[in-house]
Amino acid sequence: MFSRDITLQAFSRKSWINTPVGTGAIFSDSSYRGHTALRSINITANTIANVHSASNTQPWYVAVPGSNAANITILPPSIADPYQYPNSFTLLAPTGVNITPSVGTGHMTIVDPERKLVWHGYTCNITHQGKLIPYVVPGCAIQATLAKIDALDGDAITTTLGSPGETRYGWGDCEIRIWEALRHKIEHVLRCVFSVSLVRSVGSQWNVGQPWPTFQTDFPALDKQSPDYYSGDIPFGVLMAIPSSFDIATFRVAGKNLTANQMTIAKAAQGYGIIARDTTGTYGGAAQFSLDMEPDVAILNPAFVTEINEFMPYLVQQLAFVTNMSPNTYPYAGGGLPVVPRLPPAFQGDT
Repeated sequence: MFSRDITLQAFSRKSWINTPVGTGAIFSDSSYRGHTALRSINITANTIANVHSASNTQPWYVAVPGSNAANITILPPSIADPYQYPNSFTLLAPTGVNITPSVGTGHMTIVDPERKLVWHGYTCNITHQGKLIPYVVPGCAIQATLAKIDALDGDAITTTLGSPGETRYGWGDCEIRIWEALRHKIEHVLRCVFSVSLVRSVGSQWNVGQPWPTFQTDFPALDKQSPDYYSGDIPFGVLMAIPSSFDIATFRVAGKNLTANQMTIAKAAQGYGIIARDTTGTYGGAAQFSLDMEPDVAILNPAFVTEINEFMPYLVQQLAFVTNMSPNTYPYAGGGLPVVPRLPPAFQGDT
């Protein structure tokens, strides 16, 4: 009945994550604060644009509560209300099931299709036969601190405090996944990371007045006593995209047409856009703007990483901020018509 696999591409077709840019989108120009700074990345020696895969980030997994035939079982499976969950949760990987990929132990995102939830955890520890191990293997247990629970049909339903209507950031909700890189098609907003020296907080406080759908910065950025103080011009959490007036077929990298891997990113950046969901320090002394992907992209498709790194300096020179992003229009980025076709539904009620 449904032509989209919710365990591969989570969230409803009306989630901001899966909604294309609209034909009514209004893009920034040089008069908009941060526009020139964004397009200058990778031009100066102290900034760099690249694609990034955190070695401590777990990829996505699928969880079916109470079933040993699934990859991962969430405990306790009897609790249906996510607001009743404690600040930590335990996952069991049943014996006899091959779970791949198996990289990292830091962050994790788990799709729970039975209850239509997406779990985001951090400080994940994986144990097997009483010993701490760095990989997910059959029969292991995973303990994690709960960062956020998203509803598949409505994002950000709870935080670690169980307060509806707030949001913390999950690490997998906009990542480039291996199956997307291999098929050369990404149909969702891309997630990026900026160095704190490049970005500024738009709101009156780090968790007040931020541009929708961003409800908070990654750090309490307005505390100038904090070492994580944001000191740049690029507005954190504002959707960026390649304006539809730009023909992405005209991109050239070192005088050559885009490869299939590079065109994959160009199409996603124009069709869905890019949003900052994290901040970091410097990389080799240089401030950075990085696209996030799950670790297996680099492991199983290393050419993707190489070619996207070559393309990133050209990509940033065509990005602009969507200045009329709003939950009151559809598409959210400007209204009008989607610039690329909408996703098919994935579950009952996904309209």
